Amino acid sequence: MAGRGVDIVLGGKPEDGSKFDLEKQDIVRQLGGLHIIGTERHESRRIDNQLRGRSGRQGDPGSSRFYLSLEDPLLRIFGGERLGVIMQKLKMPEGEPDFEEVAHPSPDQPLIYRLSGDTFALHVDAEFARSSGFEGPIMHGLCTLGFACRAVVKHLFPGEPERLVRLRNRFSRPLYPGRPIKTQIWKAEDGGEGVSRAFWRTIDVEKDKAVMDRGIVEWVSREEAQRRAF
Repeated sequence: MAGRGVDIVLGGKPEDGSKFDLEKQDIVRQLGGLHIIGTERHESRRIDNQLRGRSGRQGDPGSSRFYLSLEDPLLRIFGGERLGVIMQKLKMPEGEPDFEEVAHPSPDQPLIYRLSGDTFALHVDAEFARSSGFEGPIMHGLCTLGFACRAVVKHLFPGEPERLVRLRNRFSRPLYPGRPIKTQIWKAEDGGEGVSRAFWRTIDVEKDKAVMDRGIVEWVSREEAQRRAF
């Protein structure tokens, strides 16, 4: 696929023997062109780049993405087994969450949050946001995290934020102001030494996609929180 002599024509070659089918090409271009999906990495990056080069040729639209297994020989060299153990620990539990909390950030939420001092134009200037590749201004990440943190405290240790000892997550997608979000929480086994643990994520309700995932929260008892305070 990545070698020489592979000629990919958007829309396929016409049955009448002509070189291009302009109508089909236009349809494919409107759909985003050729998308290359790689399922393993080659030892030579040059080969991977040649494979990527099959998309977006000669000004055509296109994209590429590689999905790798932790059993891939190249990843095993760089600690794939170790990474597998970590990812297994961070894996979201199966089944329905123990708690769910829906919130509705307002369309002007970034204007309110920027009063905290974060005045980056990406969150308020539509033209700047579009030139950066977004549909429009996006929510501040820490603002979205604030909604999630409030949901976690409400359901796991209501009214006692001082019991929180750990909160971590990955920001996985931008969120646009005005879109409802849902924070889902799964209780997990205790983390030891009197520490309770849960997993969480926050999704964009309209897109049904996670905007924050791999969330972990840990908290201690009221007595332990008081002991640690002194």
